[in-house]
Amino acid sequence: MKRLLSLFLAAGLMVSACALTDEVGEYSSAVVLYSQGTYIDPDVLSAFTRETGIEVEYVVAGDSDDIAPAECDLLLADADCISLLAENGYVQALDADRFSTWGVIDPQWLELDGLEAYAVPCLWTTMGLIYDPTRTELRLTQWADLADAAFAGQVLMPADAGQLTAVGLAALELDINSRSAGDMAAAGLWLEAQSSLVLDYCNEEEMTGWFRSGEAVLAVCPASAAIELMAELPELSFVIPSSGSWQSVLCYAVAADTEKGEDVYELLNYLCQAENMAKNATYSGWSVTSSRAYSLLSPSWRSNPLAYPELDGITETPLLTARDSRTQSFALLDILFAFRRTALNATAATVENAW
Repeated sequence: MKRLLSLFLAAGLMVSACALTDEVGEYSSAVVLYSQGTYIDPDVLSAFTRETGIEVEYVVAGDSDDIAPAECDLLLADADCISLLAENGYVQALDADRFSTWGVIDPQWLELDGLEAYAVPCLWTTMGLIYDPTRTELRLTQWADLADAAFAGQVLMPADAGQLTAVGLAALELDINSRSAGDMAAAGLWLEAQSSLVLDYCNEEEMTGWFRSGEAVLAVCPASAAIELMAELPELSFVIPSSGSWQSVLCYAVAADTEKGEDVYELLNYLCQAENMAKNATYSGWSVTSSRAYSLLSPSWRSNPLAYPELDGITETPLLTARDSRTQSFALLDILFAFRRTALNATAATVENAW
């Protein structure tokens, strides 16, 4: 049996963790920076501590079971997650008097729908398809290629509900930010039919493992992950479908109940200095939201077609914006995974309790 979606409804469960966790424990003496992934160069944080004397506890989601987002002071997460946390009161509106590096961020990134007051966008990536051309004669160009029976048992799909929904919408050439019930239902039905071809619904680290083992041939993949994976497996190819794609953005946000406000804003301003944004972009493989930071990247990195793709011939690459995570997630539970109802009962109960 395919493994259950390990990150399914991650944003909703994160809010549940926030609501249920109150103790700061061993991290009380440091500024706690909580990240959804390994997006920050540890050397940048070490340099910050040397320069300021402020200790930073860097916690990456999944690496520790001892801390929940409610225990942090500063978060780095995707826009969907920050939106959900903002809606539930877990992050605060940014203090313009204490956040002094707005000018480093390019203006087009400062217009995130509903997040302008809360989020500092710092990194972005474009979604595409990664595949092994040595194992197929097909030339992949469209999201609908994920449903080609030639790839039965060899396709990897994202475990994130928002990204998974976007794939279904894109495969039908619908608006990836659609809130239409009809569009969502159509995407769910497409994903249900396509699920018989799926090897796994997984995160980026697990995707890498499947390609290393030779069991995966085709996957939905952000360009940021493709950079690292293709460095290890150069036979792989990455394509942005000509019918269009979408971008995901990572943002900083300040926890609503932090008691270390001055230190938190000093860290946030430091992380948003152009040179440090450039270092984190290089470290993570994500692209940077600052032209100033971009100018500090090495020439080879600035010309990397995965990090900064040429979009000639691509219909559009809009930002994947926040949607009602509860509605979206239950739609997928009810439509896409109905045939796995027994296996999902425990997960469904947990989610229902969280809401």
